Amino acid sequence: MSASDAPGGVAGLRHAFKDPSLLVTALTHPSYAAEAHVPSNQRLEFLGDAALKLLVAELLYEEFPDWPEGSLSPTLGRLVGNAHIADLARQMNLGSALRLGKGASRDGTAGREKVLADCLEALIGAVYEDGGFDAVRVEFGDAFKACIEGIETPSVDFKSQLQAREQKAGRPLPLYRDAGSTGNDHARLWRVELVLGKRVFGPASASSKAAAEVELAMLALREVEG
Repeated sequence: MSASDAPGGVAGLRHAFKDPSLLVTALTHPSYAAEAHVPSNQRLEFLGDAALKLLVAELLYEEFPDWPEGSLSPTLGRLVGNAHIADLARQMNLGSALRLGKGASRDGTAGREKVLADCLEALIGAVYEDGGFDAVRVEFGDAFKACIEGIETPSVDFKSQLQAREQKAGRPLPLYRDAGSTGNDHARLWRVELVLGKRVFGPASASSKAAAEVELAMLALREVEG
């Protein structure tokens, strides 16, 4: 079964299912399942959630080799969160393809964020069950790679993370000190050093002191966690 054969159609789905029932089940909301006495998409959702996290974790790991775990984890959480997954589900027309019970068909269930996110996870689970993780990579890898390539800065505050780490260990808090600047007013680079216990990191140069401090905190975390 292809995407065009699915109830309502699934935009952009390329995977040709060897077991067509998996696609149908992935698009079956619990409300429909209860009325028709057929399996719902909840078990596939469980499987798809795990496969999705592995896919995005793998892409982040490859795209950002210098990021510590403290940056990778929150970024992963955001990319596999309901809001982001629901947006992708809308692009694939999953709301229209979803099989709903009579009541759910009338109350706007198909447009709810969690319902859409659950449906996409179930679809990922169906692709995984039908073709394995390689099939998931082929089908969904590009969409998530495009999202990841748009990330320019880590979604974690390195300075706060470093401070919390030192505070928890009972050590002196990180100290950032001015190490001068270079260039003119229109293209000035600020130099900053980080004092962490008996160690001094830097200097790092950036267009602002704040940016230089973040760079130093990331460097320090990489070394202490590495």
